[in-house]
Amino acid sequence: MSVRFTITYWDYLAFSAYHYLHSPLILGIYGICFALVTYVNVGVVSEVNTTAGKLITFVILETVVFGFLVLVLGITTVLGIISRRNKTVLTEHTITVTDDFLAEETVYNKTEQKWAGVQKIARTNRHLIIYIAQHLAHIIPLRAFADKASSDAFDEFCRKKVESARR
Repeated sequence: MSVRFTITYWDYLAFSAYHYLHSPLILGIYGICFALVTYVNVGVVSEVNTTAGKLITFVILETVVFGFLVLVLGITTVLGIISRRNKTVLTEHTITVTDDFLAEETVYNKTEQKWAGVQKIARTNRHLIIYIAQHLAHIIPLRAFADKASSDAFDEFCRKKVESARR
């Protein structure tokens, strides 16, 4: 079973957003930053006299700092994606799945991954993501399939192969 598609900037950005929001490391870093900012904000808020003023000051400070962190991460992600070095990702891909392995082919490479090497499979509203390492995945846009039934069959086949390889 094969599927052919081209990865776009939007596909890559969607994968990055999905990955960051599901990464324990990134969530941990945000949690630590949020805790530190909260600690600092409590000191600032204690200078305000009214309860409503304290609440408003706290919410504004937390929102500004959290928004800044999200903005910095977003900008660095977008700048990384639009780099010319990503031409090997932002190209046409063919993914072929067999009973023994998953193969990817582009004009730049050809790789085979045994099912036992697949870390996990995730699905969003627009992509099927097959992780072959913690931060490395095959991103398959669902638009590459003729219909939902085809993408469901491909997804199910891959999940069964990964599950049977783990036994």
